Amino acid sequence: MNSTDSPYHVIPDDIEVAVAIYRYYLKGESARFSKLVKDLDGRMSRDVISKNIDQLFDLGIITGNWIKDDDGKWIRTFSIAVSEREFIRSIDEMRVKE
Repeated sequence: MNSTDSPYHVIPDDIEVAVAIYRYYLKGESARFSKLVKDLDGRMSRDVISKNIDQLFDLGIITGNWIKDDDGKWIRTFSIAVSEREFIRSIDEMRVKE
């Protein structure tokens, strides 16, 4: 069996975070840091998630907005850049098929 026949696909942590953000987009919800930490619990630490978010911003894969929650607190939300949605969608679909 060569590497292309392997049923396992290793996804880098930054792309794993991007896929988690994309899934919130599909549900029509805003992706927030606290939600990502909960979703990725056991797979990566808060610190690693934060570093990956920074990297995704640097690469132009995600964008961010500030929103006010119901309590009047400002919260940073994340979304996949329009130009990168197809790329992240294709990775998400690949993972679903596994």
